[in-house]
Amino acid sequence: MSSKDEPKIIIIDESTVEASSLIVLLSPLSRNISTFMNYEQGHDAIRHALDNDSPFDLVFIVFPPPNADEEKNMLAIKTMALAMHNGSAEHTIILGGGKMPPKYAKNRDGEHLLSKPITHQRLAEVLLPLGYNLPRLNCWEYMHCGREPNGRRIGTQGVCQAALEHAASDMHGGKNGGRVCWAVSGTLCGGCVQGSFACKIKDCMQCDFYNLVQKEEDEVFESIDSILNRLRHKREQLTD
Repeated sequence: MSSKDEPKIIIIDESTVEASSLIVLLSPLSRNISTFMNYEQGHDAIRHALDNDSPFDLVFIVFPPPNADEEKNMLAIKTMALAMHNGSAEHTIILGGGKMPPKYAKNRDGEHLLSKPITHQRLAEVLLPLGYNLPRLNCWEYMHCGREPNGRRIGTQGVCQAALEHAASDMHGGKNGGRVCWAVSGTLCGGCVQGSFACKIKDCMQCDFYNLVQKEEDEVFESIDSILNRLRHKREQLTD
């Protein structure tokens, strides 16, 4: 694949929780993501990539706490990142909170700032000018299950009910039930037919895709009760 199809990404962030959250949000864009919890390891990874003529396409660096040595380490990484893109900082994205020094209040040298907490919308806005469209995937696109209409596995178990649930169309921006599959009974998760909503919801809430949609939608993520009520009302409309 070309870098635009599956960009090689590095994340340098001392917070395991926040790095994991960023990985989830970036997962529809790429599975080729490396994470490092300190600047030294990140610097070594970038240098190794350069030495092997396999540079990272996107570099995410967390802004350090107020410490001169840490900022020095961060600047060293930025220098390496610049070397990967012929002196351009546009593929370097600085992750920061609300207390970044004034000199980082605006983009410098073409780099991009991404304030925390990171949401799908903010991340998409940063990536789009770089030529990366951060999609909102349907469950079958994320899971690669092959059970959508014309999918490669419909001959064995048919089309998944999530892909057929017209009443859920456009919920969370999905096609049919593709982004509220946890509220659809009879889905084909895990290679077998799931039961009712009540029987499967605990497993669904542990699913990577459920967590992805929750992070992407952020404040507008609908409660399960809201989704079920909307589905019930829409089904009644469709059968009238």
